[in-house]
Amino acid sequence: MASLEHTERLSRALAAGESVGITQKQMFPPLFRVLAKLGLPVRPLHFLPAWIALIVFAALGGVLFAGFWWVLDLLGAQLPRKFVAIHTFGALNMAMIGALFGGVITVFIRFQSLSRGLPHWREL
Repeated sequence: MASLEHTERLSRALAAGESVGITQKQMFPPLFRVLAKLGLPVRPLHFLPAWIALIVFAALGGVLFAGFWWVLDLLGAQLPRKFVAIHTFGALNMAMIGALFGGVITVFIRFQSLSRGLPHWREL
């Protein structure tokens, strides 16, 4: 369960983000809101440590891209011509592209939080 201190920090973090032009929806996406409602102490995206954000986004991107490949594999011979190249690329390569995509998202979020001067989580 999230403590009262965590809940107060969360509201201060979301307010700090809005004060520099980052909306609550950008900082606290639906998955994070569901986890918070379940009582887990979840930080907004811009206040996550970079290594945790990288692991989360790389895993999510890898699963999504590999899942996309898997769906194309299920369709088999019914693929339009433009998807044949993606299908022959392979599931592992698609997962690596997804992980790279997750890394790019992590760099973007860290750049956005640093360039806008958001405080560290421990400073809230």
